Amino acid sequence: MNWWILVPIALVYPVARFVSYSKKASPRKDKPIEGRRKIACIGDSITFGHGVVLNRDEQAWTYVMGKMLGNEFQVLNYGISGATALLESKRPFKEHDFIDTATTVEPELYLFMLGTNDSKPENWVAENFPRDYNAMIDRIQKGNPDAKIVLMTPASAFPDPRKKNGKVSYNIDKDRIAQEIVPIVERIAHERELPIIDIHAFTDGHPDWFDDGIHPNEEGNLRMAEHIYEAILPILEERA
Repeated sequence: MNWWILVPIALVYPVARFVSYSKKASPRKDKPIEGRRKIACIGDSITFGHGVVLNRDEQAWTYVMGKMLGNEFQVLNYGISGATALLESKRPFKEHDFIDTATTVEPELYLFMLGTNDSKPENWVAENFPRDYNAMIDRIQKGNPDAKIVLMTPASAFPDPRKKNGKVSYNIDKDRIAQEIVPIVERIAHERELPIIDIHAFTDGHPDWFDDGIHPNEEGNLRMAEHIYEAILPILEERA
């Protein structure tokens, strides 16, 4: 057998797979379907579907929930990997025009979940987080005042089981999420009288739902979709 024939294949396959992965992992805007009631999901890589990126259009919690809701609804995914609410960070959500796009399609409900990337030491400024988080909500309300906004606490973070050092990946601070960010989001929800879904409490104790400790795997996305679906169904029924 001529082994040299296999060399190009061995070289091309990883490159092709990387290109495919990179394309699937890039932020992109869903195209609205006319005539459907719309839900816009604002978030980071957990909303985007990074943990199931190769099958994202089927397994990300946003799309799983969309199937649960049926053809009357369209769930639009505006997740951006690495995004923060904090403006002075490496990747503030505001740098993108995703919120403007989301308001243009006039969804009746927004699901808002940021905070995981804000916890990184290089991003975190405690006194700025409530200000910038509230500013994003203000921007949504200004662009679409008739929509309902539901806040969601960031998911629990766990040490990466693939690593032996017992550390959380991506420089994310799980204690800061639990002890600082979650209480701030809860306080904002209370002050603004907005509904809140506690994803942090729901995912706590389930490291098996996260292959890397941060991004939900297929089961994690399914469980989140079920939980969020049950939480928003009464809201949607009221608005019908």
